Amino acid sequence: MSQLPHISKRHRLFLPAITIMALTFLLFSPSLKYQLVDLDDHAYISTNAMVLGGVSQEGLRQAFSFKNTSATMYMPFLWISYMVDVSVWNASAQNPWGFHFTNIFLHAINSFLLFFLLYFSCRKPWRALFFALLWATHPLRVESVAWITERKDVLSGLFCLLSIGAYGLAHALHFRLQNSKASSRNRGKWLWLTGSFVCFVFGLLVKPALVPLPFLLLLLDAWPLKRVEPSWRSLRQHLPRLLFEKIPFFGAALLASFGTVFTHHMVAGTLLVPLEFRLLTIPLTYCFYLYKMVFPFRLTVLYPPYIDTLLPGLLALFFIPAGLFLLTITGFIARAYRAKPNMLIGWLWFCLLLLPVCGIISIPTNDVADRFTYLPSIGFSIALLFACPFPRSIRSFRTGISFIFSVLLLMGLSFLTARQLPAWQNSSALYKHVLSVYPHHVPALESCLQQMIHETGHFEQVEEWVTDALERNPHHEELILTKAHCLAELGNPALSLQWLQTKPSPSSKYMAARWHLALARYSLMCGQYEEASTHATQASSYFPAHDFAQIPLLLLAMTAAYENNQPEKALQYAHAFPPYSKKTAITLLDTFPHVIFQWAAGYRRDANRYFRRFLLDAPHQVDVLNNITWGLATANWSATDAEEILHMAHRLTEQMGLENPGILDTLAAAQANAGDFEAAMRTLETAIRLFPENPTVNQRAFKERLYERAALYRQGRPYREDAFNRLYAITYGKLTPSPISATP
Repeated sequence: MSQLPHISKRHRLFLPAITIMALTFLLFSPSLKYQLVDLDDHAYISTNAMVLGGVSQEGLRQAFSFKNTSATMYMPFLWISYMVDVSVWNASAQNPWGFHFTNIFLHAINSFLLFFLLYFSCRKPWRALFFALLWATHPLRVESVAWITERKDVLSGLFCLLSIGAYGLAHALHFRLQNSKASSRNRGKWLWLTGSFVCFVFGLLVKPALVPLPFLLLLLDAWPLKRVEPSWRSLRQHLPRLLFEKIPFFGAALLASFGTVFTHHMVAGTLLVPLEFRLLTIPLTYCFYLYKMVFPFRLTVLYPPYIDTLLPGLLALFFIPAGLFLLTITGFIARAYRAKPNMLIGWLWFCLLLLPVCGIISIPTNDVADRFTYLPSIGFSIALLFACPFPRSIRSFRTGISFIFSVLLLMGLSFLTARQLPAWQNSSALYKHVLSVYPHHVPALESCLQQMIHETGHFEQVEEWVTDALERNPHHEELILTKAHCLAELGNPALSLQWLQTKPSPSSKYMAARWHLALARYSLMCGQYEEASTHATQASSYFPAHDFAQIPLLLLAMTAAYENNQPEKALQYAHAFPPYSKKTAITLLDTFPHVIFQWAAGYRRDANRYFRRFLLDAPHQVDVLNNITWGLATANWSATDAEEILHMAHRLTEQMGLENPGILDTLAAAQANAGDFEAAMRTLETAIRLFPENPTVNQRAFKERLYERAALYRQGRPYREDAFNRLYAITYGKLTPSPISATP
């Protein structure tokens, strides 16, 4: 009976923990309605056949494959989590609700776990409640939660907190069972330690940035576990044992570190940012995050890179005061260790977990990012756990004032978070937000221009803006490539070739690969087939042998050889593309995947030219005609006139009649695309009547899609989807290529 009050108290802890979960989920719930953004979401989700296929044996095999090149890190559990969303929530690129739900739910669970971590460190539930909410509602969390790609943060955060919790339970259990038999104590301890290690490995399989966790566990040994004291005698006595039990942790961390650095070097680590420059930026990076923790304003997904904003001499000048500032903070906190050990542990938590992203390893497009603070900022909740902003002289009022201050602070942070969330509604809102914070942020401007190309095809306006941007930054390589793209679509690809040939070659391998890809593309469009093959081979040399980026280069080279009437050469290129590995001859229709890449890249005039050739080459191949017509009719824009697309749809019905629901679906899409929504609804009504009374599962699903499209047409809205990319994913998948040979 004496244990009942203790049990009741333990159960009462779940009330504030559940409250934290609910408030956190509610705060971030507006993002449930958001779309994917054109910033890795499409590569991770929209065009990723492995993910879109849901949980399957083949999907799991690809997720764990070391040749999976969907990203620059080995993160199989991330892919599996997306697959689960597809299978459980029916999530998709068009309906990403399920992806967002999982992100928010994982963040809410992490706030729940953090509450218990803080509570068992201070035994004060209201303090644990406040500091867990302080972390969960801070505006710096928005990027990690609202951006589907950054599932990496919230999922690896879950495994990190579970690992720390299991580690703490291992030693708490060992302490509680100290009067039991040694074998019983050790069995319980090592069982929990094994669980902690497994969670750590799972976390590394989501995001390798968790590699500092073994050092973090050593800090927790000092406080709150108090397994070692800050004295030489205690360290000599206990440190070897503490290190020994963490050997598996250090081994896994070392393996993940080498693998990540190697992968970044092979795939994305080609940025020529000198090591000495990166080392000089480290103190500035830490100071940047400290500033944003206290003043979370002007937050954005893209910050100007140091190398574009700071000259080396100026950087060295900032390095000294920033470094001294950090050393002063560390020294001040270290001196107070015996009285307030949590301050030093929390500060070192922050410093350690930021270490992988502090600038030592060059990260493409980002020197700093809000999302990098997801786990490191927990250190501030630990460091401030016993802090009170008001003096003891007002003891009688301090509790009430502290409560009011805490509520107002949390309300203020929640307001800032709610105001930051809409920036993630869609790609347009995201890039507009970046430019509202940094109007001359060239990568953001470039992303806006590319988005405009893909969504509207307004090349005249894009060309005007990119010309203006080049006047301010004439050597920006991505802007130069965008200018070439506009010239190709507005006039003649020969102008694009001349434009690029007058510019200096890029300095980084990443940009050099894109440069040669552009030259290969324009050479092929101009009929310079040998030059196209040469540039494709040069671009290929900058990518790892089995990188997915090899595929469009491979198909381009194959198409160039086919157009150049070199069937044997075209066939040898084709054999490196897995779906074509057994082909004995190449036809015009075999260049279809190359045309899809042209279409996806925004070269739709060139793609339309091929489409017309396909229709002349194979006028009676209904599947080809149907795929092309559907893709054109449902595209957000096309260089093909809507009436021409409608004529193609009528050709389909002439060949197949009016008894095929799929063909009628295409005709309805073409009618809606041409603005005749009444005809589109009538066509779909005819298609729906063709289904049997007891349809199969697939027929029932197709029928539901027809009803959904009919509802759109009733509202006067055409149906839109990225049909050609979906067709590629279904037909060919993200298959590993063989590298292009200079002499195939």
